[in-house]
Amino acid sequence: MATIDDVAKKANVSRMTVSRVINNSNLVKEQTKNAVLEAIKELNYRPNHLAQSLVTRRTHTIAHVMASIANPFHPMVVQGVEDACYEKGYSVIICNANAKAKEQEYIDVLKDKCVDGAIFHHLNITEEQVVEMELNGIKCVLIDNEEALGNAHNVVTDNVKGAYLATKHLISLGHKHIGIIHSRMSYDSNVSHIIYEDTYQFNIWKQRMKGFLMALKEAGLHVDSKNVISSEGSGDKGIKSGNSSMKKLIGGREGAKRFLEREDRPTAIYVQNDLMAIGAINATMESGLSVPGDISIIGHDGLEISDVLYPRLSTIEQPRYRMGYLSAQMLINIIENRCNTKNIHLEPKLVVRESTKAIKE
Repeated sequence: MATIDDVAKKANVSRMTVSRVINNSNLVKEQTKNAVLEAIKELNYRPNHLAQSLVTRRTHTIAHVMASIANPFHPMVVQGVEDACYEKGYSVIICNANAKAKEQEYIDVLKDKCVDGAIFHHLNITEEQVVEMELNGIKCVLIDNEEALGNAHNVVTDNVKGAYLATKHLISLGHKHIGIIHSRMSYDSNVSHIIYEDTYQFNIWKQRMKGFLMALKEAGLHVDSKNVISSEGSGDKGIKSGNSSMKKLIGGREGAKRFLEREDRPTAIYVQNDLMAIGAINATMESGLSVPGDISIIGHDGLEISDVLYPRLSTIEQPRYRMGYLSAQMLINIIENRCNTKNIHLEPKLVVRESTKAIKE
């Protein structure tokens, strides 16, 4: 294998000059740089990144830590992270922190691996953990953390506005009797089968509830407590295992069934998550009713599957790829001391498809 000394000899320059070219230094003349690059190409030289990291104390590696790799929300985010890192010459380690203990264990592992930074997505990272990582040279960015921390860089999505847009859409179609199926908004110590992914994110569901209620209030519509149903309520007694995605499908299905049992069922339902919305559509059509003929249903998140079902699901689309790309871009800028942004705020988008329609007069 060719060494840096071989490249230096081939290009008739010093080792330091070769090192500067490899590290994109602007201290090397263009003609010299081209000679070194040509020598690198001819000798098929590959830099020893381990040796470089010992000198620079940088590994050009970041971690992307999430609660569940199985959650269909995450792949597009991961793709955005990977694309941004690839463009800047960084590698990505994917971590599946599907237990509270693993969350801290991964932080310890990242310190041992000497990663340059980490992105934590849909978790409940604390102020103390951020400080711990900073003291060990690990920069971090939080995506939709359970609590937005003032001493961390945050990428957040506007869940209040998303729910508001979804509910306003239903109101614009003439619906006045609107229901909501929501996910867990508080911790219940009496429930033993809560999946780790459902032991936080309470703030997300609270924000979406807030947007729903804001739209109703603005339109002068009464909020009937019977029209607020939790996917984690009585219908979820049989959901004691499996991943969170399956749990949400079943929770949406069971929540919709409880609406369908009533004579005064709502004419439209805002479901706080696309997977729950798919379950709600399934239950509605199984009951002999049609979507959107009898009940309009709108989801939230903009998952790919929402565009291939029948009927195709109206939803609130979150910019998931952009979420990942911008979070990685921000993290790299922090690592390289080029970041002037503390928080990034991403806007949701209403996507109207066949699962919602104007109410019959």
